[in-house]
Amino acid sequence: MSRIPRMGLLLPVAVALLTLAPLAARAQTPEPRPPSNATLAGEVTDVNPLKVKVNGEERLLQTSPTVTVVRDGKEVKLGDLEKGDKVSFTTNPDNTVQRMDVTETAGADMSKWLLIGLIVLAALVIAGLVWYMTQRRNRDRVVYRTDRDTTVTSHR
Repeated sequence: MSRIPRMGLLLPVAVALLTLAPLAARAQTPEPRPPSNATLAGEVTDVNPLKVKVNGEERLLQTSPTVTVVRDGKEVKLGDLEKGDKVSFTTNPDNTVQRMDVTETAGADMSKWLLIGLIVLAALVIAGLVWYMTQRRNRDRVVYRTDRDTTVTSHR
C-alpha cells in the first residue's frame, strides 16, 4: 500500500479525534457546585437537574430533602420553579440548599412586554378610529358641481 492512501485515511481519523477530544473531556468534568455556607443569587437555567447561573457560571444545585422554596412570601414546591426565575439561596456545610427565595419570576418579564404590547395596540386602534372619523367627516363635506350655475352639497 502506498503512503498517500494511508495518509488519506489517517488524516480524517486524526481530525475527528482532535475535534471530539474536548467534548469527551467536558462530558467527564462534573458541574461546579456552589461553595458551602455561602449566600448566592442567580437565574434558574434548568429545573431538572436544578442549575442556576451565578455570576456568569452555571452551577448544579443539590437540594436537601426538606428544601423550602418561597415565592411572594408563600411556600411553594420545588417543582414550581421555572427556567428564568431569579433566586437567592444559602448553601449548607454539605453544599446542599435548604432554602430558596424567588426574587423575580420568569413570567414577570413576559407580563411587562405583554402590557406594553396591549398599550401599543390600544393606541393604534384609537389612532385608526380618529383617522376614520376625520376621513368620514371630510367625505360628508364634499361639494358636487352638477353644472356651472348650480352647486349641490351632499348631506348624508
